[in-house]
Amino acid sequence: MSTITVTNIKATGETASRSATSVAAAWLDANNDATLNDSFNISSGTDNGTGNYTHTLTNAMSGIYYSQQCTVRAAELSGTRDLAKVATAISVTVFTRAASFTAADQVVFETIHGDLA
Repeated sequence: MSTITVTNIKATGETASRSATSVAAAWLDANNDATLNDSFNISSGTDNGTGNYTHTLTNAMSGIYYSQQCTVRAAELSGTRDLAKVATAISVTVFTRAASFTAADQVVFETIHGDLA
């Protein structure tokens, strides 16, 4: 595979360019047992228990300072908690109002922005 090094990118049909560093480093769509429906830069998922998921990055981040967003597919109010930031994996626990804000299994969507190692 070839590597192209750029500072900015612009998709066909777009009028504005953006920094190449603002493109997601990883993203995922996973079932409530951590199996992946689709992903980018995610090699596997682990179900650690009720509502607790870890997804391993194919290519590690440069460190623990990166932006991680997680949403869930739920009709009720839900929240997530980042567990332990490491450069090689992302981990979250999902909480829902329907379960009195205790951990609950949910379909999760995560996006990571930051520098790859």
